[in-house]
Amino acid sequence: MIVRMHSRMYKTLLFIALLASKSFAQVTGNISTFTDGWTTYTYDFPGRPANCDSVLYPLNCRPQKMDSNPVISVNATLGVCGNGQKTASGGPRFSWMTSGFMDPNTDDRLPVCPPGSGPYSLRIGNQEAGYQAECAEKILSIDSSASYIDIQYAVVMEMPEGHRPAQHGHFQIVAFDDAEKEIPGVSLVINGNDLKEQGFLESQHSACGKAWFRFWTHHTMDLRAYAGQRVHLQFCTADCALGSHFTYAYIQYGLRGVESIQDEVPVSMLYVPNAFTPNGDGKNEVFGVEGKNIRTFELYIFDKWGHLVFETNRIDSRWGGYLMNGDEAPASNYLWMIKATGDDGKDYKITGELVLLRSKDH
Repeated sequence: MIVRMHSRMYKTLLFIALLASKSFAQVTGNISTFTDGWTTYTYDFPGRPANCDSVLYPLNCRPQKMDSNPVISVNATLGVCGNGQKTASGGPRFSWMTSGFMDPNTDDRLPVCPPGSGPYSLRIGNQEAGYQAECAEKILSIDSSASYIDIQYAVVMEMPEGHRPAQHGHFQIVAFDDAEKEIPGVSLVINGNDLKEQGFLESQHSACGKAWFRFWTHHTMDLRAYAGQRVHLQFCTADCALGSHFTYAYIQYGLRGVESIQDEVPVSMLYVPNAFTPNGDGKNEVFGVEGKNIRTFELYIFDKWGHLVFETNRIDSRWGGYLMNGDEAPASNYLWMIKATGDDGKDYKITGELVLLRSKDH
């Protein structure tokens, strides 16, 4: 019973987000305003060209054009879970997502649409690892009054041991001109090596595999030099080159002018787990808060009698489950209190409950 309670509690992590009053890349109206005009590409690695020696496409491994029709799946499942396993017809590799859902491989912490920025996103890839890569591309006309492409993206991927950097999964955002020449200085590349250093969090109870995930993040392309021209905006994901570990991403974009870029206020967020297990098994050993765009931070943890057992003013500090005198804190419920200020001026004064479990059966 305790094991089931712990699993359930951890999958209902407390998600606290205070959003800036000005939305980023707002998508409104009918879903067709976001979904029209996309072209999708796929590639399966076995049989790839001899010069395609890594997953770092589109330089020499760009997925081949599969379909120029609009993506028709909406809120599609992530497919079969398993090393190299796929559904009979292959799970949907592209799907429109609507707000109100959480990704199942992120401890229910990652919403499939960016908070405060419209009700739709595009998911590229799935959890059916098996030598797959895919791209979604849209052609945009750049106007001098709206020459910045504002992108929000979130990525879910595995980081297996024993892989060379080029063999890890991959996510890329790139822009091309009409001659298919890559526009310099605006691309984004995320390789599945050293994900923690790239701002990823490790999922403790991933529904599939051993997933790492990056919360919704902003990326802006300055395309003022291409005003009056067309730009091909491309988003790509790839599984690991050994065929057993997945990568997929969620994206949303918008065109904006320089004034709105200069006035953009960063969105602050806090993410607080509600259980940890400092039992020496190397998993979920410490308790800590994750945040974005946090200026000041204070955390206090109290036992059930109100005694202070831990405090810090650093958001990267972690509690290892010890009392102030160095003794192990007993397995029990604890109360935490956070006082913080975001870069967007939002004040956080919040409390919650934390469960400390020590048995290695959990």
